[in-house]
Amino acid sequence: CILLPTKCIDAFTLRLNPVTVSRSSHRISSFTALASASPSPSVVERLDLADNFNRWRFLQNFLDAEIQASDANQVLYCVLDAFVKYPLPADLSETVSPVATPAVCETIQELLSTHNNGSIPAFSDPDCRPGNAQVLEKLETLLPDPRENEDAYKGSWDTVLELHGREAVKINERKATPEWKAICMVARLLIYFDFMTRGVPTS
Repeated sequence: CILLPTKCIDAFTLRLNPVTVSRSSHRISSFTALASASPSPSVVERLDLADNFNRWRFLQNFLDAEIQASDANQVLYCVLDAFVKYPLPADLSETVSPVATPAVCETIQELLSTHNNGSIPAFSDPDCRPGNAQVLEKLETLLPDPRENEDAYKGSWDTVLELHGREAVKINERKATPEWKAICMVARLLIYFDFMTRGVPTS
């Protein structure tokens, strides 16, 4: 049965069955308190980013500027946080994944500690516009250097072309709006930090 708030129950019902009304009110209050106390699911759980297809779709929508800024900022935080907590073994061969050098870890730790609310303010709503300029500058330093890591540099761009479409990327690169520059940069960063292949590791 559906339990109605006490204030919606008329005086006639109150006179007929005060015990039932009292118990109903108690159950409603208990349910409300439990709902308030339940933790909200993380962005990884809510968007089911443990699934490879959903991660692919997330990046597609992100490149189309169809992702909420809050979701993009939280995913970015989770990916960088997981990189520091659960880095890939340093002896992996033939990999284009980032290496957890002291300089890289220091930059990431600075971003995580400065914005320790589970979100890095790279974007703001509406339309996932560029957010904190200093944050975006620091994030850009984490991208692979085309001279030192050509494979990783090309690989991230190849994935963007596959996700967004070659012609669409050409048009956006020609327009070079601040919105596209920020979104494309962070998308390449997520790709470089193995978001497509590893997702957000928890161990």
